[in-house]
Amino acid sequence: VGTVVGRVLDGSTPNTTGTLALQGTGTTLSTNSLRTLSGQSSIRVLDGAVVTTVTGPGSGVYLGGSGPTAYSGGSADVVVSGAGSAILSGGQYVQQAGNLEISGGGTVQSTAVIYLGAQTGIFTGVVTGAGSTLASTGSQVIALGANGTATLTVADGGTISSASGNGQVNLAGANGTGTGSATLNIGARGGDAPAAPGMGIASAVHGGGGTAVLNFNHNASAYDFAVPITGTTNVNQIGSGTTTLTVANTYTGATGVTAGTLRAGAADVLSAASAHTVGAGGMLDLA
Repeated sequence: VGTVVGRVLDGSTPNTTGTLALQGTGTTLSTNSLRTLSGQSSIRVLDGAVVTTVTGPGSGVYLGGSGPTAYSGGSADVVVSGAGSAILSGGQYVQQAGNLEISGGGTVQSTAVIYLGAQTGIFTGVVTGAGSTLASTGSQVIALGANGTATLTVADGGTISSASGNGQVNLAGANGTGTGSATLNIGARGGDAPAAPGMGIASAVHGGGGTAVLNFNHNASAYDFAVPITGTTNVNQIGSGTTTLTVANTYTGATGVTAGTLRAGAADVLSAASAHTVGAGGMLDLA
């Protein structure tokens, strides 16, 4: 409990494993930066504990490298769980590889860009449960799989928020750049049983130069998706629920409906630039 002047290193060298665990309301760690490099790291922030990296030069959370363009080969397993539990980054939040679980009302928040799977690592994340939040603030974006492989699932009332709706969620790069693969799941991962959906707050879900996928794999009878889908994003309705797109979309990737219903909430909402395919178990409901 307390303040560390400088940085905290966890799993800094190959073939090593570092562990950082904080638990309970009132348990806090304040530092300039939290970093992992080429080793393995386990980070647990539970039951109301809070980790803060203060704003300043070099501030932020950097897991698996020194920044979004640097991957050192390490992997982090991060769990932020329980009401009031939080990692609050005063700079970027970068996680190149490993797992991130935000659950039970936990929060991961960054004042700068959130990069997940930015380079050649493999990243898997889940935001699940009411009050659970992954958020960038200011005018910053959330970037998945720019040049790596990233899968993020938002379920059961969890929320991802990019600059309170003023920033994009970028999948596999931005503005034609990127060579990675990024999948954003609403509900459950592809191949899993449909689950209750979470919420996205952003100015757009945007597909870049890599492979960008947005899956609706939920079981809600009436789920409204009010975020524009743009760029190269591929959209799949694969869960048993009903997804209503309520704002205009311009994405150029394919649209597949293999289960449940994908509904246009108004005229000209569905992307005219997308090829729509409907399987025997799905329904495309036009406005």
